[in-house]
Amino acid sequence: MMGNFEEEYVMVSYPVLDGEHWVNREYMRDPDEQPLFRDADADGYDWDYTYIDEDEWPKKDEVDKQRLAYETYVFDNGEDPLDNYYIQYTYKRKAAYTLVFRESLGGPFLIRWKKGKRHYQVASAQMPPPHICEYFLLINGWGTSPEPDELSRRPLDEISGEGKAVRFTMEAYLELFTFDPDIELTQSRHKKLPFYWARYVTEETHSVCANTVQRRLRKLIRKNRKERKGGEE
Repeated sequence: MMGNFEEEYVMVSYPVLDGEHWVNREYMRDPDEQPLFRDADADGYDWDYTYIDEDEWPKKDEVDKQRLAYETYVFDNGEDPLDNYYIQYTYKRKAAYTLVFRESLGGPFLIRWKKGKRHYQVASAQMPPPHICEYFLLINGWGTSPEPDELSRRPLDEISGEGKAVRFTMEAYLELFTFDPDIELTQSRHKKLPFYWARYVTEETHSVCANTVQRRLRKLIRKNRKERKGGEE
């Protein structure tokens, strides 16, 4: 196996069906001008470099044939396993979350939450999504995984020198909200034990459905075929 080559070394690349999996076969030359190839999938390069003879360098007809075969596969199956076609697989949408806190002996304490106009969820039974918990510091440590056990109903202020979690006081936590333009804070009228509603608007990324992916792939391929046909006339 050789060391990694920069992209500019790749001279010819086309899809190949290797067993049951499609790969991009990339032909190149090493610094000594010796021909070789490697196979790459959508996740990276998992194969060794393979040296070939000069007469094994792919001909244009072979390259065109393989590219058309992959195009046909993508069109017929509505999937692009090599990510060779540039379409949009995701979309962004704004979402509003409302978190309700009350003050306890240990500082602010999350009691319930909701997304948009849905019904409130009791925090003891269901915590907000991990990215919302991380934004509101409802975690047990820095850089922890978003697993349920790593989430907390009490916001984290810092980790002490002894490695213990130090939680926010209510006053310090509310002060954070005043400097955050994305959070709208509302306080109940109860003076002794007030509740605080923190409404947070964020932008979330969603995956488009499989049917939409298929339509977009086929539309792009039809466009490519039409352009090729026009160029041949």
